[in-house]
Amino acid sequence: MFCCRVCGDVNGHPHYGTICCPSCKGFFRRVFLSAKNLECFRGNSCIIQKGTRNICRSCRWRKCVAVGMNVREIRVKQKSVTSVPVVDNELADTSILLVEPQTNPKTQPSIKGFPSLEQAEDIVSTFVNLEKFCENLESMASSSTTNLKEAELIGQMFDCSVGELIEKIGPQCPRFERNWRPLEILNVSNFLRAWARGIVHFLDFATHVPVFNTLCLHDKQVWFTCRLTPCSLLTMAYYTKREMCNGLLFGSGNVFPKDATLRESVEDPYLRNLFGKLTDSLFADVVYTMINLKVDDKTFAMLKANVFFSQGMAPMMMTAVGRETMRREKERMKSALLRIITSKIDYFDGGIDAIFQIENLLGCIEAASNFFDREVQYFDVIGLPIVKKRMFVECHVHKIPRVE
Repeated sequence: MFCCRVCGDVNGHPHYGTICCPSCKGFFRRVFLSAKNLECFRGNSCIIQKGTRNICRSCRWRKCVAVGMNVREIRVKQKSVTSVPVVDNELADTSILLVEPQTNPKTQPSIKGFPSLEQAEDIVSTFVNLEKFCENLESMASSSTTNLKEAELIGQMFDCSVGELIEKIGPQCPRFERNWRPLEILNVSNFLRAWARGIVHFLDFATHVPVFNTLCLHDKQVWFTCRLTPCSLLTMAYYTKREMCNGLLFGSGNVFPKDATLRESVEDPYLRNLFGKLTDSLFADVVYTMINLKVDDKTFAMLKANVFFSQGMAPMMMTAVGRETMRREKERMKSALLRIITSKIDYFDGGIDAIFQIENLLGCIEAASNFFDREVQYFDVIGLPIVKKRMFVECHVHKIPRVE
């Protein structure tokens, strides 16, 4: 169960675009329908917590809006409401093309590279099927592999290079069934198991993307190392959202708690510090945004496609042909995502708001990825030899050198 993002009450559930308790849900609806002018007599600085949430309606309303509660999700019998409590909102400029939905959005033509809805839905279908394929792919041998043999294969995979992994000429982590239920608290052992499984999951994903397979081996290595972490973190965040888990799921039955008191059960202080910061960041900027936008499997598939084709630092190390190939595909994926997002919203301002949230989410995934890659370099501090393994170094420590 989630904590209310307004007052901190533990009885939080998805309401009006965010996580809130029944009390704050009812308050938000009542204030909106009353359309009263709210005023704070303490300088708009009241602290809203469970025990103090009733002292100031104005500050409580402001906090409701600040954490993402959306008045457009309130169901009312009237066709329109003439006034609502005043909330200050700033709308920044955007360079993203936005097309207002027409009467029949499926007939909209492509405009300046913006695909029609039918074209976008074809792209979505492709990536939804690819994600299902990768998530459900389980090798026949995995069920009969002992824990000792599994650990041995994982160690051998980390000894290989990314190039050997892509060419499939080295050992790989067994494709055991992914488990997105929170069965045990994160520790060093189950983290390494989950991350190794995530690597072969990403391998299956990347090598089934046709454009990726057109790249030369060097460009494939560069792209793989640059996109592994952000795609993995996005996947973890989405399944955390889908399972409504109050902690970050890693896909191997393990979870890092969001609750500060439960984090004390994570034995290693370094893991507790690293994943504490990462979990807080992903919840605040990614998981809650997904809840607010009602991200489903289709939208997630397109988000992942966009993260996969986001360039990051990769273009600096790729050949000219590879850079241009991935740039074109990036634009195609981005346009398809925006078409899908805007087709679900029947008012222009809502489309603008959704686009801002999507752009912010994608940027936060990149920032979280950079943080993770930087911090895991110090795994040797807690006696983890994996930090010196070749694949780990290539994916998280030293990226592939630039081509001259």
